[in-house]
Amino acid sequence: AFEFFKKGAEYDNIKCIFKCAETYASGNDDIPQDLYLSACYYQDAVDLGNAEAMYVLGNLYMNGKGRPQNYKKAILLFEEAAKHKHDKAEEALKSARRKQEEVEVLKNEYDPSRMVLAGARLLTINEYAQNNNIRRK
Repeated sequence: AFEFFKKGAEYDNIKCIFKCAETYASGNDDIPQDLYLSACYYQDAVDLGNAEAMYVLGNLYMNGKGRPQNYKKAILLFEEAAKHKHDKAEEALKSARRKQEEVEVLKNEYDPSRMVLAGARLLTINEYAQNNNIRRK
């Protein structure tokens, strides 16, 4: 039966694409779980303009499942899903933006060019200044 869905997916049948994506996402007795292939099928549905696929693939990027974690791509997918009136996309978009902001803060705080070796521990310049009572502008 799964071969039937794969064949339908080749012809851009959205129901078949989703069945393949969902089957690979969870796996079963005959088909091993493969989150990468699942994400590939969801990408096919995104390319066809499907809002649910945009939302699901956004979550895969946000959580690093089947695709490397990438908040920027998740944000783009959630924005697109929201434009298509997906009911959960706005909340997911807010969450992805918060996560992206947290990543940017951490990148800036722990930028290797702004680190100081203190004993055996790397400190941010701010931590080093604070530990040594140095005032920074």
